[in-house]
Amino acid sequence: MDYQVVRRVLDSLPALAWHCVLSPSGHIEVSAGNRVVFFDQGFFEGAWTGEYADFGFDRALGFFGSGLRLTDEGPLIVTPSFPHYSLYSHHDGERLHFSNSFSFLLAATGRDLDSQYGGYNFDLVKRVRLSQYPEETQLDQGMVGLHYVENILVRSDLSIERRGRPIPQNPFDDYASYVAFMLEHTQQLLDNARAKERPFRYTNSVCTISRGYDSAACASLVSRLGCEESLTFSSGGSLLKTGDTAKVSYVSDSGAEIAAILGLKVTELPRDAYRSKIEPLGEAEFLANRDTNEIGWVGFTDRIRDSVFFQGSWGDGMWERVRPKARLWGPPPASTDDFRLRVNAIFVHLPTINYPYLARVRRLSCSDEMRPWSVGGKYDRPIPRRLLEERGVPREAFGRQKTAIAAMFCIYGSNTLSEESRQSMKAFCDERGFDASALAIAQPMTLADNQSVVVNASQMTGFGAKRDAETPFVEFRWGVHVMRQRYQDALRAG
Repeated sequence: MDYQVVRRVLDSLPALAWHCVLSPSGHIEVSAGNRVVFFDQGFFEGAWTGEYADFGFDRALGFFGSGLRLTDEGPLIVTPSFPHYSLYSHHDGERLHFSNSFSFLLAATGRDLDSQYGGYNFDLVKRVRLSQYPEETQLDQGMVGLHYVENILVRSDLSIERRGRPIPQNPFDDYASYVAFMLEHTQQLLDNARAKERPFRYTNSVCTISRGYDSAACASLVSRLGCEESLTFSSGGSLLKTGDTAKVSYVSDSGAEIAAILGLKVTELPRDAYRSKIEPLGEAEFLANRDTNEIGWVGFTDRIRDSVFFQGSWGDGMWERVRPKARLWGPPPASTDDFRLRVNAIFVHLPTINYPYLARVRRLSCSDEMRPWSVGGKYDRPIPRRLLEERGVPREAFGRQKTAIAAMFCIYGSNTLSEESRQSMKAFCDERGFDASALAIAQPMTLADNQSVVVNASQMTGFGAKRDAETPFVEFRWGVHVMRQRYQDALRAG
């Protein structure tokens, strides 16, 4: 069959957002933001570990983006190469839709969430955290397909075949070859993002840094490849659950000292600095992607925009010193899907470049070679520790206490929201008869160092809570409601 890709580029859409609809006739219509790249055999957003001119993102070990390639077998939809982000699909009875935004897919198809379905939190958060990736969830009409770490071949009858991504063999055997592997593929990614053939080149790179293991280790790598700028939050939170209570402690988490040792410039902000930068109802941009856990990056929007943005996400799963076949307890799904699309940034969760080699990385962490960099306890990551200590960072300067900068709605409740968003969510719940008790939870997001608050864990929403399959997940529903409307408005404006 001859396929024809018809593009509709809209400045009103987020720069990297796309939606495509495939018809049995071979007609493929794409609506996309102005930084989505089209080429003879398809389109993409993002960058990958390989030559730009080959457009081989479907074969790359690391693909930090998404797109479509026309192949001899048919159209191939390509997801990111790690499970922090997903793609979404829907068959409307006649045509097949795909998008890199859940809300965009709903807006383009006219579909909505099922008001009677209570399993969204289970499908989209809890199962993902257990590395059990569901293939679909419910809509008001039909289902939405969920696609993680796969290539999806679309056949002429619009049926799909989910295919795994190719994995190169024997990439590294010891610490030295592992570091060489990481540096080589990160350099490939940067070269791809900066390729002179690109219509828009991502020449700026920036990384996160803190006193924890993962972001600091990633900073130690990318600082060797020309990255000169880092971002850090002045404080973090530590959550300890004991029975029916949860203690949230506040500790200094600034990575400024480590940045100086690595030769990085640093911009430091309190983690609630996003409040002064966020747009009206802007929290919906994150809640539509399940939580506000990464909303703090809004405070750094001017530094992140148009950049390659390196983060340490998934370092806990990849680098923790555990047995090779231990269950991968992943972080919460990324809440930055729509944010990264809007600010035209390539989000690189650097530990996931070696995601297919999880067991091999864990064997390295537990090897005799790495024993001098193992400190014992539950918070023990020999690979990051060696990366940093060999760059001159003192052992006591990092990795002492597990903290997080996440501003999670499931912990802090309505304190993550502006008053306008709080009232909007309450009105949304009242109109639909949803329980709005989550809005009564309002834990302080910032306190002095070493201060803490104790909360009732059974009242916490989202991650870590005792929410059953019938919970309405109202913060997610409100976020999708707001973002679906924004995408509809953007389509009309175009």
